[in-house]
Amino acid sequence: MADRFELENEITNLHNIVADLDLLAEQVMEERVDTDEIANALIGLAVLTRMRVDRLFDVFMATFKLDDYKTA
Repeated sequence: MADRFELENEITNLHNIVADLDLLAEQVMEERVDTDEIANALIGLAVLTRMRVDRLFDVFMATFKLDDYKTA
């Protein structure tokens, strides 16, 4: 069962995306990567971001004991 600490951890993990984007921007500004590498990095970051958000939502649902099929 998820708790608020696990939820907070998943929210905090989203900040890793910012660090990844900062690193990519740094590499682009220093001209260390070509356009194919940039495109691949951005595609990979998009996939990982979707995965992180999906996992965060799952933890959110478990933390508050919410059910997709439950109605108000």
